[in-house]
Amino acid sequence: MAITLRLSNYAQTVTSDLLGGTLYGLMDSWNTVYGDGKVIETLTLTCRGKTDAEIMTAVQVISEMQESVRLFWDNPLNGKSIWWEEKADSETAKRALVYSIELIPIQRSRYTRLLGKQTAFYSLVVEHDEISEDVSETTIIDNRAIVGYGGKYTIAAIKGSAPARISSLEVKSLHTDYNCSRFYAGIRPTGPGIADYRPIIDMSYAIAGTGTTINGSTATISFDSYNELDEFRIRLPFSNLNLTYYSHMVGDYWVLMNGSGSQSSDEFLVRLKSGYYLKKKVHEDILLDGTTAYNVIGMISIPPIGYRSEGLGAGAIYHYELDLCAKRLSGNSDLTISEFILIPAKHFIHIQDAEIEYQDAYVLSKTLEDGNVGAWQLAYGVMNVEEPVITNFCNWEVPIEGGCFTLFVPYCAPAPFEPADPESYSHLHITMKAFLRHRMHREA
Repeated sequence: MAITLRLSNYAQTVTSDLLGGTLYGLMDSWNTVYGDGKVIETLTLTCRGKTDAEIMTAVQVISEMQESVRLFWDNPLNGKSIWWEEKADSETAKRALVYSIELIPIQRSRYTRLLGKQTAFYSLVVEHDEISEDVSETTIIDNRAIVGYGGKYTIAAIKGSAPARISSLEVKSLHTDYNCSRFYAGIRPTGPGIADYRPIIDMSYAIAGTGTTINGSTATISFDSYNELDEFRIRLPFSNLNLTYYSHMVGDYWVLMNGSGSQSSDEFLVRLKSGYYLKKKVHEDILLDGTTAYNVIGMISIPPIGYRSEGLGAGAIYHYELDLCAKRLSGNSDLTISEFILIPAKHFIHIQDAEIEYQDAYVLSKTLEDGNVGAWQLAYGVMNVEEPVITNFCNWEVPIEGGCFTLFVPYCAPAPFEPADPESYSHLHITMKAFLRHRMHREA
């Protein structure tokens, strides 16, 4: 395998070889400075026995890369990125995103920028990201059938020394009888384990509070005799979950509530509290209309006081509780709640305004080189006029340790949430690809 040191565009169709090109680097002049997540490379370039035309052509390539870098950071959606490629003899190709390039002619004795002597010298300064990534994508999830309603998929540990950039996530419909208009996806790092991680918690585990009755897996809140926010209506002690490994619930989560009234004119105010019996965090009050289910009601940390398996241990999760308070603002119907949905928040994306209404339609989200995320909707390879909207994303990356990919698409699939044969019940196929990332050399 060959050693590589060069500048290139994203497609690698335009390159400037800094080892064996017309302008090559003097290795004893190469200096590297690290700081604030970036690296500054300085290198003296030279050539010998080259015509003026050859030298000017090599300079033009780097100069055009300078302009490409400027245009890219002016508008990453339309610009063409430039990369610093560096590969030791035994490594797989990797590269780092370039932030700036400077190329300055240097006068050495009788050699000047006026050329004419078949030799020239230039100072090259390149600022690039501290993290490099593979040139080729790695498939993380390969067209797997996943239940849309809280489905899970275990992602194994990946190579690299930094989280992998998720380059694309494809959510594809398998059936024609569901309209999937929005979806939430998250990756819970493996941490203490994921076997007992439970993203869907129905109301059969809850305790009824003021004005509440629980029938099977559904809780009904009546407001006729009491209509205030100060008392809990539903209490969910995690001790009721009867988990074998409570530590597998450790993490930060967005909490969605599947609950609504029966009339569009109804309005409710709900308040989530999380923590322990004597002291709970009070989350922001959320206004609900009467018939829209699946609302985000807060983000929680389990446990809220930090977790160390050798310290607090599983007891910090066993005693954890969620309280829901509710008040009716208008209308006369009850508030019916069937479950809480926990979506991992550390590595998270939420897309809405999708219209996956028929077989083989799909939504494709792509993470660009600079970390921005865009979403497109396609049907049989044809882009829809109305693009889906990414309303929220956070650290949309694959943790080095792997984790549990969790998908929740409201109205997508009925119970069972995790059937023995997901292909028969699932309405979605998932494909995820990523670029593995490295801080120094690439892991073999």
